[in-house]
Amino acid sequence: MFISNPIQAACPIDQSRLTTVTFKYYDFSGNVHNDGQIVVLDIVGEHVTEIFAELYTLKFPIHKSQATEFYSGDDTKSMADNNSSSYNCREATGKPGIYSIHSYGLAIDINPIQNPYVGIFNKENSTATVLPSEGLAYLNRANLRPGMVEPVVHIFRKHGFSVWGGDWDDRIDYQHFQTVRVVAELLAIMPKDEAMQFFMQYVQNPALLNKIPDDDKELLVLYTKSPEEFRIILKEKFGL
Repeated sequence: MFISNPIQAACPIDQSRLTTVTFKYYDFSGNVHNDGQIVVLDIVGEHVTEIFAELYTLKFPIHKSQATEFYSGDDTKSMADNNSSSYNCREATGKPGIYSIHSYGLAIDINPIQNPYVGIFNKENSTATVLPSEGLAYLNRANLRPGMVEPVVHIFRKHGFSVWGGDWDDRIDYQHFQTVRVVAELLAIMPKDEAMQFFMQYVQNPALLNKIPDDDKELLVLYTKSPEEFRIILKEKFGL
């Protein structure tokens, strides 16, 4: 059983919906590893497999990748170890009370040191916190170095992880790729077959749903009330 932090019991998805993707990767010395592992939502497993296969073909270096259970669900420890990961049932960084998209197995973090999180915690004093702290050496994103994600953002986007934290304004999370929140919330409550079909629609038309604000629950409420009407609205409003 996957072990994470104490809020595991209240997580938005059941552990039975998780799958482990094993993949090959190059490290920063050019050595090949066959033990890369990342835990994601079951219906995106094939897409995630393709993402890491493409990164391997490009010889994009990854320091290491193992489930966050090896860090007892402690994201700070995982980042400090430069660990690439996905599923971790926890609150969103800097947003108490809100589940991170990692809690759905629908967010992927790559090489946290080369791609740090920059949180604007005190706008009045114009101060920011960089996590992990070693990421300070990589704040100049114009100086591209091995392991920095800018050259591979398109790979994540074409496989459904269409939101990149490097595009955010209120904080910047270079390591982070995810779906939009409404997609994660819908996939968590849909039957597996329907979820796979819906995610494929999202992969093919991400821009349509990416415009929906995180706090907009209209589609989620609609699906809960009537999956049939939900499908009609998807077709009429979004062309899906």
